[in-house]
Amino acid sequence: MDAKPEQRIVVADVQMKFGSMVLFMVKWAIASIPAMLILVFLVSLAVGVASAGVAWLVSGGSTQVATEAAVPEAAPAAAPDLILARFEVTSARFRLRDGSLGPEPRVDLSVTNGTDRAVSRAYFVGRLVSAGRSVPWLEEEFSYQIPGGLEPGETAQWSLSPNQFSAWGRVEAPTDAVLEVTVTQLDGADGEAIATSR
Repeated sequence: MDAKPEQRIVVADVQMKFGSMVLFMVKWAIASIPAMLILVFLVSLAVGVASAGVAWLVSGGSTQVATEAAVPEAAPAAAPDLILARFEVTSARFRLRDGSLGPEPRVDLSVTNGTDRAVSRAYFVGRLVSAGRSVPWLEEEFSYQIPGGLEPGETAQWSLSPNQFSAWGRVEAPTDAVLEVTVTQLDGADGEAIATSR
């Protein structure tokens, strides 16, 4: 059987109705949507992989190690009770002396700052007690603004004068009553509380 010679056809023009052409173009646009989505996905994936690779190369593979090294663990803060205990009241004495307007109370204290901070003001609770008695003769709060503050390791002796018209000046306790003093708050050089149990 003889082979037929090749025949080439050249389309010079396409005659379509306008409505048919519009319908054809709409179908073509809709058919191209999945192809465009696939193309966008592949390009995004390639860019993401390339970016991750460049970042890893720049950091030398040690990003996690560097981050962990830059954030050391914070040392635990000392408990407030422990700080207050380091500010030691080594001796305390209460006395009443005669004054022109009546008895004038005096509180004599010796203290040592065993903390690692300067203290500008100290707060206390004073209890005047006698042996064998469960109820104190007096229990009052008081504080003292320390002139110049008290630096770590320093010791001081204070003679405080509570208001003679307060409970300190009205207390009727025997001469053998003992003054017990508890530290309840310490303020630092900036006036902010270092530790408190109040």
